[in-house]
This record gives sequence, C-alpha cells and structure tokens, in this order.
Amino acid sequence: MKVELLLSIPENRAVVRALSLRVLAEVATADEVTVSASFIEPLIDMADRGEVVSVEASDKPGGFGGNDLLAFVVVPVVAEVVVKLLIKGIGLATEEARKKLKYNKEAKAILKITIGDVEAIVTRTRSKRGRDKINALTQSVNAALLAYVES
Repeated sequence: MKVELLLSIPENRAVVRALSLRVLAEVATADEVTVSASFIEPLIDMADRGEVVSVEASDKPGGFGGNDLLAFVVVPVVAEVVVKLLIKGIGLATEEARKKLKYNKEAKAILKITIGDVEAIVTRTRSKRGRDKINALTQSVNAALLAYVES
C-alpha cells in the first residue's frame, strides 16, 4: 500500500480526527475548537499528501490575515505519528490493536513525540501561535496518544 493512501482509509482518518480534536480541546479555546472542526478533514487530506497549510499572517490578497489556528499544527503532527505507526504495521483503530500497542516497545517509541517533532511542523506551517505553544502542544499530543491507546 502506498504511504500517501494510509489516511484515506476511514478508520485511520477517524483516529487522526479523534486525537486532533482531543488535543485541540486541551490547547485551544472552545470557539477555536468549534471553528477548527470544519478544517480537520481538509487538513487530513493535506497531511496524506505530505502538505501543510502555511500560515502567513498577512492582510495581502491570498493571506490568512490574523488567522493562525492551532489545528494547522495539531493535525499534521497527529497524522505524522499515526502514519509512522501504520508504516510499521501498527494500527490504532481497534481496541485489539490498541491493546497490542501496550506491549510493543517499538510502537511506544513512535508514540512519544518530541519538541523537535512539533517544531518541525511549526516551522513548515510558520505558525506563530504554534511556536508560542510548542511545549504545551508536545505534552498534549503525547497525553492524547497515551490516553487513546489506553482507552
């Protein structure tokens, strides 16, 4: 299976969506989570193609203005972790798969993202808010991944 198709599978998309919303609920305002919910699917599509939204705060035509949603950072970070697991043949979509993860040392290493992982996405997206919240985003993604595996 081609790597770029891994997130086109509905079960994998559902995992990325659920984890992204869990992280956003922790690091963003309720209003931002509501607005971001409509962007999750297109952001998963972009992540599936290896693309991210470049957040250039600009009032020029084609710019995002002052809109710098954390979803532009969170979804690609979560998608990257899920894809790394899927490449290794490790899924998160079923309870059985999540139980197996608890005993898989290689999977546990992939599940733990670093500040550097988040910084790389923040750099690609040029998100000022993401840069200001790198530590919180890293902690929240790690906590969401752990909670999801243990659910």
